Amino acid sequence: MTSMSTYLLFVHAEVLADARLPDDVYVRPDIQRLFDHLAFNLRLTNELVSVAKDTVDGEPNMLFAIMAKKKWSFRTAVDNAVPRHAVGLAQVDATQARLTSAGVLDKDMNRCIDQCRYLVVASEEWHFAAKRYSKVKFVNHGAQQVYAFHAVVQEQPQ
Repeated sequence: MTSMSTYLLFVHAEVLADARLPDDVYVRPDIQRLFDHLAFNLRLTNELVSVAKDTVDGEPNMLFAIMAKKKWSFRTAVDNAVPRHAVGLAQVDATQARLTSAGVLDKDMNRCIDQCRYLVVASEEWHFAAKRYSKVKFVNHGAQQVYAFHAVVQEQPQ
C-alpha cells in the first residue's frame, strides 16, 4: 500500500465517520504529523508482513532500503522498525488527547480521527490474518531464515 493510497483511505474514513476536519484544523502541523504517523504505521505493517514474500519474489521492501542505507543486518532493521510502530500510535493518541484538551478538536473531529485510526488498526489485523502474509507455513530457504518468516520454495522436477 502506498502512502498516497493511505491518505485516500483517510478521506473515505471521513465519509464513514460522517465528520471532517475543517481546513484550519487539518493544515495544523501537529494534525499533519498525526496523519503522517498513521500512514507510516500502515505502510510499516505492510512491509513487515510482506518481507518474506518480497524476498522470494525479488520485490522492493522498505526494510531492504533501510538495511542498505544504514548498513544494518535484517535483524537490526526489524528490531528498529517494530518499536517505531508502537511509538507512532502513541504519538497519535497523545496528539489527539492534547488537542482535545486544548479545545482544538470537538466530538465530530475526534470521530473523524478515530475512524482513521480504526482503519489503520483494522488493516494491520487484516495483514496479520491474511494467508498470503503471516499464516502461510514458510519453509527454510537455503538455511537463510528471514526473521520469523521463512521463504517458500518448491523443488521443480527436472
